[in-house]
Amino acid sequence: WYCSPECQKADWKAHKPLCKLAATELTRVRIRYDTPACELVCKSRGVAQEASKPFRLGHPHTVKLQLPMFDLTEGGSTAILGYTRLTSRVFEVSPSDNEERAFAELVNAIRDRGQGGGLKGYFNAWAASESGDELDIDARCMKPPQAF
Repeated sequence: WYCSPECQKADWKAHKPLCKLAATELTRVRIRYDTPACELVCKSRGVAQEASKPFRLGHPHTVKLQLPMFDLTEGGSTAILGYTRLTSRVFEVSPSDNEERAFAELVNAIRDRGQGGGLKGYFNAWAASESGDELDIDARCMKPPQAF
């Protein structure tokens, strides 16, 4: 992260190749907004589920990804719950909707470097489709805990 927009602009020539390389190393996942777990989170936080807006292409987001309290077994169907600050977006990452490698990358990142005993983690994410049903998540880099 840069101390100011001016410093970021001054370093762009050197930084641009790194950004291009990093973009090839993001984890792409399909997400769903219409699951019972999403509805439950919205209800518990007093937010209408219909208000859960799709991610917009080209906009960076910090997402909180949370593993279930019980263990994810190999080949299990338990999803990762995700949301943004102020619960403006609540979504699930399901193993059945994603490549095994992509789902495992997120689970392992959270277990290895996550907070709450390896149950949750904060990541940079970008919409990967116009519909907002795919995210590119930087699973290599865990962000510090955020106020959610």
